[in-house]
Amino acid sequence: MKLLDYAELFGMWPPPAHDDAGRTVQMEHCLDVSVFATCPPIKGTNPIRILTAFERLVYIREIVGKEETFARVFCEFLNKQQGKTICEIGEIDVTFLG
Repeated sequence: MKLLDYAELFGMWPPPAHDDAGRTVQMEHCLDVSVFATCPPIKGTNPIRILTAFERLVYIREIVGKEETFARVFCEFLNKQQGKTICEIGEIDVTFLG
């Protein structure tokens, strides 16, 4: 099963992109490259934040409201995908997450 089809993230991949000022940026091409993922606990929510880069600019993609253990495991998975585009990551087999 591809990440794109994974039930826990259905409709959330690719996550929306934001610039450093927090403005939403249209990045439907998903060619931005994963740099680092983190899941800081913030008052009961467990956002997954993915730092990406495209054409020498930095973006943040975020998935909100995930269970803490899932967020931590998913961040570890994403950090192993550094250097891959968001599009490539969406095509990865994630059967192991199920």
